[in-house]
Amino acid sequence: MVDSHLRLTEEALNWDPAAVTVPPVPAIPPGADPMSVMLAAIAPEIATAVTQGVAEALAREERFSANVSSARTSYQNTDGAAGQQIQGASGMTESASLAGGVGSNQAAGPRSRRVRWAR
Repeated sequence: MVDSHLRLTEEALNWDPAAVTVPPVPAIPPGADPMSVMLAAIAPEIATAVTQGVAEALAREERFSANVSSARTSYQNTDGAAGQQIQGASGMTESASLAGGVGSNQAAGPRSRRVRWAR
């Protein structure tokens, strides 16, 4: 997700929750034995629990997607603000260096002078 220049690939910051549909539970007619009677009674309850679980998972996926989107927006805002701050600081140092004559002898400060005494 991060390249060699410490830049985030913003397209990678996304999450699309999958839509999951729960197929209908086939009707299980109770048979003569106690096991099939029990399965016929429990099957609708299991289907309800699975449908509820899928709905809860989808809600978590949507919250996660919103959090990732928020993180992307926060990154973009922070990156933009930091870039402006760096450009502002760069502009200040450039104008100061031009005013002070960076690279000239004046920028080095006062030079010591040799004083020659007359004899």
